[in-house]
Amino acid sequence: MRPYAGRGLVAPGALFTGPHGAAGPPAGGLSFLHDPVVLGTPGWSLASDFNCTTYVTASGNPSGSYHDTWQFDDEYGDSITIDNGQGAPTGLGAWKYHAPVGSPTGSGVGSVFYNFTTKPQKLYWGADYKMDATQPPELDEWHAMYVHFTSGDIVLDFYPDGSFELFSDLYTGPGYFSLGAWFQIELLCDCTTQKCSLWCNNVLAINNGSVTFNGSTFSHLEAASTLHGSGNTSVATNLWLARNRVSVYN
Repeated sequence: MRPYAGRGLVAPGALFTGPHGAAGPPAGGLSFLHDPVVLGTPGWSLASDFNCTTYVTASGNPSGSYHDTWQFDDEYGDSITIDNGQGAPTGLGAWKYHAPVGSPTGSGVGSVFYNFTTKPQKLYWGADYKMDATQPPELDEWHAMYVHFTSGDIVLDFYPDGSFELFSDLYTGPGYFSLGAWFQIELLCDCTTQKCSLWCNNVLAINNGSVTFNGSTFSHLEAASTLHGSGNTSVATNLWLARNRVSVYN
């Protein structure tokens, strides 16, 4: 079990309880309560509030093509589909990242990018996700949410035990979400303070954790699906993403 203490981390809260003891969404659904725009914080503006029922296809160099829209890169033959049968909290469809049997860990099964025309100093990214109830034993985690800056990136990993890893050394404990159930991620990143905070289902998981941004602004986001583990997967699995909400401070 990863430690809760230190590095700006907090233990899972008892405020909301979901299946199997995991943190669950508040009554009334998932609502992006920590978005600075929702909170009325001066200087912030909404960049995107996108239901994942479509995307623009951009082959090759996705970080340099379309801007201010969600675009899928099919350069390597990856594919994602729109799945309308998962009971997404939006009531609509979701992007389905499918990893068939034999998928090599260490590779991805598709990425969707959002490139900023005006590069923000601070950003908020909220998203509704679901991890398949079936996870291959060879899979340690999904590299799911990348925040890219001038030179490099930070990544948020999802673990089957309901825990997260941010920037390779910020860990949470388990139980923030359950496999086979929708959960909402809220990530707040600040280049000016070199800090990140993370909420899952309205529960604070990382509180002003220290990170290193190699630059003063963020360039683009990547909703990815990279498998990390050892060997090829012995069973098929999926990751679903139903909604992306992005706010910025320039």
